[in-house]
Amino acid sequence: MEKHFYKYCLTVMTLLSPLLSYTQNSVSKLRIDPARAYGGAVSEYFENVKYIPLETTKESLFGEINQMIVTDNSVVIYDIDTKAVLFFTLEGKYISKVNLRDANYVYLSKSQDGNIVISMSKNIREGSSLVESIFSTTGIKIKQASLSSFQDGLLKIDEGYFLGTSSCGFNKNDKPKDSLYHLINVYKEDSLYKSLLPYNQKHQAVFCKIGGIVDLNPRGLRVTDNSIYVSTPYEHLVYKVTKDTAVKMLQFVFPLKRSISDNILSSGNLQLIDSIERQINVNGSTIIQSVKNIVFYKDKILFKITPKSYIRTPGSVSTQQFNFIYDTPSSRLISMERLAPDMHNFFLPILGNGSMIVFDGLYFHKGAYYTPLSSLEMFTAHVATKSKNPQYPEVLKKYFNTQTRKSNPVIVCMKLKE
Repeated sequence: MEKHFYKYCLTVMTLLSPLLSYTQNSVSKLRIDPARAYGGAVSEYFENVKYIPLETTKESLFGEINQMIVTDNSVVIYDIDTKAVLFFTLEGKYISKVNLRDANYVYLSKSQDGNIVISMSKNIREGSSLVESIFSTTGIKIKQASLSSFQDGLLKIDEGYFLGTSSCGFNKNDKPKDSLYHLINVYKEDSLYKSLLPYNQKHQAVFCKIGGIVDLNPRGLRVTDNSIYVSTPYEHLVYKVTKDTAVKMLQFVFPLKRSISDNILSSGNLQLIDSIERQINVNGSTIIQSVKNIVFYKDKILFKITPKSYIRTPGSVSTQQFNFIYDTPSSRLISMERLAPDMHNFFLPILGNGSMIVFDGLYFHKGAYYTPLSSLEMFTAHVATKSKNPQYPEVLKKYFNTQTRKSNPVIVCMKLKE
């Protein structure tokens, strides 16, 4: 991933993209306007699209995919309704299930050797016990890791190392202090190992009061090679974080009507805070709070924008664009929500309305996006597009002939064009 990122930097500086400004003394700025993102047909951007129905049996039936991991030989999902982790082959055949009935916190991740780690706690209070169980990619339990103390905002970044959120925020009636506060704490087991991303509460009072905390919800992050990409709220500074460092990589810059200016965010002027908070509350679905699910892949940047609040309405209005691909050679921004089905994907949808897609973004693995679609969405599209005479592959013919709207979800695999 690091190799691809530096290749990306070289590419954009060579091309002198009009959307990207870079100086020796400042971080590179990627200027993005979601309202001007391109749409187009699915076939313009994806080499192939494959639909994988997840086998529906009495044992494997579940509700909605809340978390998903794709490996080289399996799809692993977590369903919060049944509180179960289920393993399927890449063709969708059911393998096995792990029941987690007592869990109030579950996080799926990959270990360094590629196995599946299920982290589970009965509650999310600090000091609660966290149990880590290691499974093979096909659902065979290998071992149960030792219990460790649960830190709020826990994210495993390396063997024995965890990231926890902290904040530079302060209460309305308090005076900000002329002191440094760090937004990320690194723990080695239960002990504080290092603190990252320092902010001066007094000198950067507006940011600390308005934002002041980095989102480390593991569902919207991808740990790769013991590192993650995170962004600061409203500033949209992107950092590559390891257990030892937080390296500033770039900054997303959005249109003024969808953002808070750097001059205001870096200010210590307390009189600005009330008006900015009102602006954010009134325009919660418009102003971009954070950028997450950031992936650097060859000469592309994949990311998701997150507003403070969502308006769940259909259509292609600018505030309904969340998942993007930025192609650096062409300076072209593509909105996944604006892509139209065509013969290439049998006129079926590629994005569902489930919580995983809306709140966390698409899952990316080895050059391909993976997204879940409910069977209700699949069968609705199947009926609506009959007049287009789609030529389904055998797997979809069987699915539509033998399953129903209440069957298990379908996984869409979309291989990006190189």
